[in-house]
Amino acid sequence: MLDIDICVRQGRFQLNIQTCIADTGITAIYGPSGCGKTTLLRAIAGLMPIQTGSIQFRQVCWHGQRDSMPVHRRRLGYVFQENSLLRHLNVAQNLAFAQQRQPQLDTGYQQELIELLGLQELLKRYPTELSLGEQQRVAIACALLSKPQLLLMDEPLASLDSERKQRILQHLKHRSENFNLPILYVSHHLGEIATLADHLLIIEDGALIKQGPVNTVINAMAKPALITVED
Repeated sequence: MLDIDICVRQGRFQLNIQTCIADTGITAIYGPSGCGKTTLLRAIAGLMPIQTGSIQFRQVCWHGQRDSMPVHRRRLGYVFQENSLLRHLNVAQNLAFAQQRQPQLDTGYQQELIELLGLQELLKRYPTELSLGEQQRVAIACALLSKPQLLLMDEPLASLDSERKQRILQHLKHRSENFNLPILYVSHHLGEIATLADHLLIIEDGALIKQGPVNTVINAMAKPALITVED
């Protein structure tokens, strides 16, 4: 399980989240812009100061009152909204650098991702020479090649065409189900969430207002009076 009980403050904004998320399957995080979705992912990753609270993943403390595990020890992959590639390396070198963290990974998987994500013509290019959609595709490959125990994805497919998006969604679903890879997936698109996710969290104004199986939560969204935090 991923156990979260945190308070994060940024200026006037405050995120207060207390929840337990399954460490299997794909959990989507949904809510209006500015509600705290990205802040939550960054706090889990160790990239955001946490004023009070704790985070535990599979019974390992990532953040507590006395100590916080460094980011590089958390064994997670993160696909940011913005470009996070190493600018001094070309695409092939970025992929190789990501895979260095897990050298036991099947080398054939890199080629599979290159074909799936259409990176064949991009391998010699540098991040500054890529479009936003191309940067996202490379970032997804890097995150998967690092063989994370937890994958965080912040609107990773926003700049991609629908056909490629569907292929990537199918691959993420397959990877999660067959390789014990839990994924936290931020999206503004309920159709995408319904296709991909097993569980759904809804955040508003820095607070969790609803969570549960994805179909149950989406159906309840049509009935605002029923949107309450589940026990």
